[in-house]
Amino acid sequence: MKFRDKIFLSIILILMAIFITFLIFGSTYKINGLTIAGIVIMVVGSYATVITAFVMFVKDLNKELKQNNKEKRTLEDEEKLLKKVATASNKAEREMAKAVLVSDECDSVGELVLTCFGLSKSARSALKSASLKDKIYVYGIYITLALCFIIFFVGTVLLRIGPVGFILLGVSVGLFLTLLVVNLIITKTANKNYFKNGIKSVRKSAINKKELPKNLELKSAIVKYSYYHSKSKKGVLYNVMIYNEKENKSFTLLSQTQYEKGEIIEYYDLGKNNYIVVE
Repeated sequence: MKFRDKIFLSIILILMAIFITFLIFGSTYKINGLTIAGIVIMVVGSYATVITAFVMFVKDLNKELKQNNKEKRTLEDEEKLLKKVATASNKAEREMAKAVLVSDECDSVGELVLTCFGLSKSARSALKSASLKDKIYVYGIYITLALCFIIFFVGTVLLRIGPVGFILLGVSVGLFLTLLVVNLIITKTANKNYFKNGIKSVRKSAINKKELPKNLELKSAIVKYSYYHSKSKKGVLYNVMIYNEKENKSFTLLSQTQYEKGEIIEYYDLGKNNYIVVE
């Protein structure tokens, strides 16, 4: 246990001792003010200690993130971080080591929080040059989620006033469920259209160029990130965000391959958001 952890533990024990002492003396001599003072000291002191410990944890995590994300990590760096997770002396050190391990492009706690919500540096950079359709879809999701939380919070506050609070709670839950259903429909529709209209991700040897429009240019782009899209009886699909440096254009396409960040892929642009990825 670190010296700082011992200090926090000592403070909690001292607060408990003060609370018990005040409680005993207050009950023995029937001094209600002493009992109340003990409770206040215990509650306020505990909250202050927890908040202080959290702030110091965030400060240490911020320092670790900046130190470990100055340059691109090597395999040796990854092994060191894995070892640090395995040899951590307490839970706080272990969680900090895990956070640093999974945040290869986060140099601050704020950046780590944004990444947890899908707003990493690469995602924000890709979104800037994404199509209007992708921007509307992404912003629509985050705005709707924000509205759900705001309406739910207001409804909780107004519960004691009357039925308005319950109505707002119902609206927030209904809005959230609607978002889930709409997102599910869009995902299922995209999955169905992918296989219905013909596989857009094919091997180079399987491409029948006679079926492609004439003078179609083979383009290349770098993978920004790749993540799970949907699964059906016909297979698993992944969303792949790619960036065409030549055209300064980022967009998302579907593929049956989960690409790694930084990979270069080749594709044919058929127009109207239709692509054939050469694998």
